[in-house]
Amino acid sequence: MTTERRYIELLEPYLVAAFGSVEWPAVPALRILLAVTQHGVAIDSLYRDIGVVDPREKQPDMISMIERLVPTSTTKTTVVSIGKD
Repeated sequence: MTTERRYIELLEPYLVAAFGSVEWPAVPALRILLAVTQHGVAIDSLYRDIGVVDPREKQPDMISMIERLVPTSTTKTTVVSIGKD
C-alpha cells in the first residue's frame, strides 16, 4: 500500500501535465477515452524519467481523475437566465 501511495505521489505532476496538454471534448465517452490515453502518457513519462513501474493492479477511476485534473477552462457550460429579462 505504501509503495502504491508513493507511486501516485510521483505520478501526480505527470498527470497534471498530461491532462493539461490536450483540449477536452464535451462528450463524456470521449473524455474517458482521452483520460485513459493521457493516463498512459503520464505513466510512460514517469517511467522514462525515473524508471519507476506502476505497481497498481487495476486502472484508477477515470471519472474522478477527469473531475480532479481537467482544467475548468476546457469545460463547456451554458449559462441560463431564469427570471425577468
